[in-house]
Amino acid sequence: LLSADLFDSLSDMGDNSMALPLSSIANACRSIATVCEKGQTEILLSSLNGHNNVILVHSVRVAVYLALFGRSTGYSGGSLMALIMAGLLHDLGKIEIPFQTLNKPGTITFDDRKQMRNHVVCTIDMLERTPGMPHSVVVAATQHHERLDGTGYPQGLSGKEISAFARPLAIADVFCAMTDIRPYRAPKSKQAALLEMEEMKGAFDPSLFSVFKRLVTEESALIVPSEPIILQASQPVAAMP
Repeated sequence: LLSADLFDSLSDMGDNSMALPLSSIANACRSIATVCEKGQTEILLSSLNGHNNVILVHSVRVAVYLALFGRSTGYSGGSLMALIMAGLLHDLGKIEIPFQTLNKPGTITFDDRKQMRNHVVCTIDMLERTPGMPHSVVVAATQHHERLDGTGYPQGLSGKEISAFARPLAIADVFCAMTDIRPYRAPKSKQAALLEMEEMKGAFDPSLFSVFKRLVTEESALIVPSEPIILQASQPVAAMP
């Protein structure tokens, strides 16, 4: 399902004004949707085990979870594809974050955090310069770190200011971040991640989080990687058939 050629092409686009290969990205999203429809998510997610790129693994996992999450909450057709695409591309701007910062094993400083948060701006730039990029994808990527209680970034939006597309993306992104394997820490279990997210009262849409929790708890195909991942300096971040 995954193509190194597309990953490489995306990783080369951070420092120039090229448009993203939207057709190839759309094909990737359709493939992810098909895999989920066929009940083969375990095969797809297992294929990520041991992959050497953290951003790639995280992005594909988020897209898969959103494919399942979207179908269970009424998304279909173009809206489902846009939701999956938002999951696949939401962290694209991290290809512009220095390797040393992105993979830092020690304490994260204020400057590190500021630099990391800038990935949202970088992502928006790459999405907006791509003709035909769905507006809902841009909005979701822009707002995926916003929280309903106003504690998120980059704009500190709250409540109804946060789009319907960004809300499920925020949930899937945080869950996958907690359960991803990173070179500098072990992943949380699904149960521990969900419990910690429950304790972030007011951060997430409660009705959507309830659906997501049920999905993760009941869907045996939703697995987490089981082998160490080593982040390399080359940082491709997307997928295609």
